[in-house]
Amino acid sequence: MIDLKNNINNVRAYVGWKHRLNKDITIVSGVHNFYVPLTGENSIEPRASLKWQLKNGNAFNAGVGRHSTMEHVSTYFAKVEDDNGVISEPNKNLKLLKANHFVVGYEKRFTPNISGKIEA
Repeated sequence: MIDLKNNINNVRAYVGWKHRLNKDITIVSGVHNFYVPLTGENSIEPRASLKWQLKNGNAFNAGVGRHSTMEHVSTYFAKVEDDNGVISEPNKNLKLLKANHFVVGYEKRFTPNISGKIEA
């Protein structure tokens, strides 16, 4: 049984900074905070990226970061009945799902207004 009348709030904040090492290399780094009042969970997640601008208008980039997400709201409020008829909400204190993301990419500028980017 799922109670679809409930909802969950979350609070997110982000601070970041950008530093140009020189005219071709830019570093962007920051910290993202994800707080869930229902569970009291707080996740502090570092993130960083680097862009190397080539002479011909093309660029290489790389990034790394930790990212969190919540389950669907209905998962937290699912009600389970045991053999004695007692109903509980065992998922109410689920932790955030976390993943480390890594990306590398290449950007090609075709004209001043058109570019393409591929990332893995």
